Amino acid sequence: MNGGTFYKASYKGAIVKGYGNGSSGSDGSGGGGCVCSSLWTILGGYLTPISQVATVKVTNLLVTSSFNITSDATMKTNIEEIPSYEIDKLGLLEGKSYNIKTDLSNTRFGYIAQDMERIYPNLVHTNIHSATQTKAIDYIGLIPLIIEKIKRIEHNIDNLNS
Repeated sequence: MNGGTFYKASYKGAIVKGYGNGSSGSDGSGGGGCVCSSLWTILGGYLTPISQVATVKVTNLLVTSSFNITSDATMKTNIEEIPSYEIDKLGLLEGKSYNIKTDLSNTRFGYIAQDMERIYPNLVHTNIHSATQTKAIDYIGLIPLIIEKIKRIEHNIDNLNS
């Protein structure tokens, strides 16, 4: 490991173990597993959030028992139904199978960010902190579109059956 400090800390019951530099730099530098020093600091042996940050880069498998996104109505404005034309664009997406260049033994399924960006530009984010300016897809943002499409298909099936 790059000589960082080994941390074992907890925050709200979650245990995090790994190496990090303990600084609050945003470059993600540090040792190995716990390279999240731009988001957290160690206070009294506890991993404590220091700021709200838009992105976190995880270079290995991330496993969690829960993933929650704040969705409270009091935090939103201009709430409307998803327009039909946005739902209809789902048919333009083309799923792909691929391998990550650093893990050729594991075939994955998903979309190519540059393709997604042409259809749903608001679901693609460019990492401006990266020298190569890589793109990432907000897969969770696809879920409401998919659910609305399923509801529409179910409605059509019900109409055909009656």
